[in-house]
Amino acid sequence: MSQRVQIGIYSLFAQNAMRSSHHRLGGAEKRSLLFATMLAEEGVPTGILMADPGRFGRLRQTKSGIVPLYHPKYRLRSHGIQIQKPVFRSSLSARLQDKIRSSVGLPIINTPEKAKKAAFAPFYKAGASLWVGLSLNDSMLELAEFCQEAGSTFLLGLAGNVDLDFIFEPNGRDMYGASREKKRKAMELASAVLVQNRFQEKTLRHYFPQKPIYALPNPIVVPKVFSEHPVRSGAIWIGKMDSNKNPKALLRFAKKLPQLTISMVANPAELELEQEVLQNMPPNIQVIRSVPYEETQALMAKAQVHLSTSFQEGFPNTILEAAAAKTPTVSLHVDPDERMKEGLFGFCANGDEDLFAEQVSLAMLRSQQVESMMDASWNYVQENHAYERIKKRWIEIVKTLTQ
Repeated sequence: MSQRVQIGIYSLFAQNAMRSSHHRLGGAEKRSLLFATMLAEEGVPTGILMADPGRFGRLRQTKSGIVPLYHPKYRLRSHGIQIQKPVFRSSLSARLQDKIRSSVGLPIINTPEKAKKAAFAPFYKAGASLWVGLSLNDSMLELAEFCQEAGSTFLLGLAGNVDLDFIFEPNGRDMYGASREKKRKAMELASAVLVQNRFQEKTLRHYFPQKPIYALPNPIVVPKVFSEHPVRSGAIWIGKMDSNKNPKALLRFAKKLPQLTISMVANPAELELEQEVLQNMPPNIQVIRSVPYEETQALMAKAQVHLSTSFQEGFPNTILEAAAAKTPTVSLHVDPDERMKEGLFGFCANGDEDLFAEQVSLAMLRSQQVESMMDASWNYVQENHAYERIKKRWIEIVKTLTQ
């Protein structure tokens, strides 16, 4: 029988972070684990509701005291998540059966309410008074509707800026396949919203002025200042193999600088894109497929430069991890909160791939300008993103929402 909790965090892929797995591990999973850990450290009964990996893959307990919870509607598979539709949605035969029963005056037995009850059951079983979701997708609407029915508080945390694309384009699906209509409905039902950058906060205050908004930077464990400068070589790219992370741009860049060795830590996501990238891989890129979350900081510290080719982000954990390792980031498109324009983290090429290559060469020189920039970036991360500082603010937000 599952243990009941006070705070529930809904993150279908979070098991990958809890098992120190690299597979499909993104910023939302890292934040889910860190926020749950902060609460557990304060003695708050906290659980993470995840996709079900099957009886032999489930965690029974965690060292940090977080309660692992599972949703049987979502089955964790090697290729992603499989929705158990026959259990949670009436099949064609069941709907025909209901139609026949209705035509002869008998009550129907396969109703949408029955499917909804089954989908809501894991939330009721957990018993949380506050639910937290750290991305905006189709499954988050399910949680939002449950919280409305059960009278629970729902804190919706935004991940990338793409979470808000429904404001500007109300129809269709976003780049990850999430329904924009469902995203809007989930936003409307949220009790409050957690944002991670100034764009998200400004946009929400304009379009949803009635919605309580809490600004909370991404947390990161900041290592101590190096007593000795690490031996650095080459470049590093960390991300999922998906269209938004734009791995094809990395291939084009690698061909422009064939003398530069690039470590590409590539988590699986879009299978067709991954196959295309691997088939066209230039010899100066080394693909790394298995890096536990806690080891990414060491990889960052060994690199001369961190590369980011994403089209959109929120406030990327990888850029923070690079800054904590005093490794400059060169970003093709994303300047988080325009901090690079202010002289932090590294350089942004604003989509210009030739300029991107020039900036990489500049960053690798480790001039006094770059060294000073990275000292300032380390201080910025320490003051604004350090684990203990974010933990204090996070606990305050949770207390406000649960009073």
